[in-house]
Amino acid sequence: MVGFVCRALLFGVFLVALVGKARDPGAFADSVAVLSRTSRRTSRVVAVAVVATEAAVLVLLAVPATAPAGFVLAAALLLVFAAGIAWALHRGHRAPCRCFGASATPLGRVHVARNLLLACTGALAPIADTPPPPEPGAVLVGLLVAAVGVLVVTRLDDVAALFPTRK
Repeated sequence: MVGFVCRALLFGVFLVALVGKARDPGAFADSVAVLSRTSRRTSRVVAVAVVATEAAVLVLLAVPATAPAGFVLAAALLLVFAAGIAWALHRGHRAPCRCFGASATPLGRVHVARNLLLACTGALAPIADTPPPPEPGAVLVGLLVAAVGVLVVTRLDDVAALFPTRK
C-alpha cells in the first residue's frame, strides 16, 4: 500500500506541475532565465526539457510495468530541481520558480526541502511498491492520502505562510 500511495502522490504532484507550466509556458521559461542567469533561448530549451521530462514521469508512473523507471526518473528530476534551487539561493536569487504555475512566492529553503523529500519518496517507493489491494475501500483510502499529500506539496507556499519566520 505504501508504494501505491507514493506512486499516486508523485503522479499527482507531477500532473499539477505539468498543467501549471502548460497554462503559461512563457512564465516558466522566464523564471528559468532569471534563476539560472541563462539566455532567453537557453532558458526556453531548459523549460521544454523540464516539461518533457515531467510528462515522461507521468507516463512511466501510469503504467505498472514501468512505474519503477518512473520513480527513478522522478527522483532524479527532483534532485536536479533541489540542486538548482539551492544554487540559485546561494547566488542570492529568490525569484518565484513557477513550479506549479503562477506564483509570486520567492524561492526559499522550504522549496529545496520539499524537492528532497519528494526525491526520497521516488527513490524509496520501488522498494515498497506492491500492487494496490483489490479492495476498493483500501484503494480509495490510499488515493485520499495521496490527494492530501499532493495538496500540501503543491500549496506549500500557502502552508509555509502560516508559519512566518523571524528575520
